[in-house]
Amino acid sequence: MRLPSLSPNVTSAVNVHRANQILIPSKVQLDCELSFATIFNWEVFYLYSDKVMSSNGSSELLIPRGSLPVGSYSVRLTVKMAGTKVFGVYEGYFRVISSPIVACIAGGTKIERGFNKTLVFNASLSHDPDAIDPEVRKFNPTFHTHWL
Repeated sequence: MRLPSLSPNVTSAVNVHRANQILIPSKVQLDCELSFATIFNWEVFYLYSDKVMSSNGSSELLIPRGSLPVGSYSVRLTVKMAGTKVFGVYEGYFRVISSPIVACIAGGTKIERGFNKTLVFNASLSHDPDAIDPEVRKFNPTFHTHWL
């Protein structure tokens, strides 16, 4: 059983931006005549703390964007062969980090400059990708200055 996208130890945990969804695939190979079905159980823990989410039934775990706060997490996959007591467990680590602010100034290098001109910096296209609420996400400063 192998989860290639996770770190096997906490010191080299994989970093994921909070604004991105997290998809953790698994690759399980079984060769047993007793059971042809597998049961997948995923558990995500805030490191050294309580369980924050769990999922059953799929060979991959999808964590929606923004659903985990910034911090370090362990994820545990338990795969059980249906109808038997045979199972395997894998644990890995990842770290949710803040996403960088997206800063866009309208006009870029094409902003008109000169003496006795009003200079406008319009950053209405800038936003915080980690904010879930679209209204909170907006970062809309507009600066005006007049050079004499």
